[in-house]
Amino acid sequence: MPKISAYSIGRSAESDIRLEDSTISRNHAELVITADDKYYLTDCGSSGGTYSLQGNQKTAIKQGFVDQVDNLCFGEYHTSVQQLISKIADLVNIGNAYKGKQFVEASPQDELPEGPVHRDPVSGEIVSDDS
Repeated sequence: MPKISAYSIGRSAESDIRLEDSTISRNHAELVITADDKYYLTDCGSSGGTYSLQGNQKTAIKQGFVDQVDNLCFGEYHTSVQQLISKIADLVNIGNAYKGKQFVEASPQDELPEGPVHRDPVSGEIVSDDS
């Protein structure tokens, strides 16, 4: 079965994608790459927020799919999905020698749940907060 991968984004040394900026929370967001290579971004209750940026217009992201060409803000830190993917590629190229990397079997349903979600700490599965 294909695998999905999840990457933590934040200021913490334990983050898979570490971003150095005072407006970024230690555990700011999570980027999931689905089995069909889609990107699902979730804000992890950060104090500075997670935003999609189009021109000067910020749109808050609690959770949702983003495209490789999207520009993002974590707090006041500007980046793009492509730059995050590049950081992930760098991590993979050094032999996965870092903490926190998760490969999780894709669930039988190909879609992520609607509404608020969380990651089951035991199975790694993304589940609805309603369950």
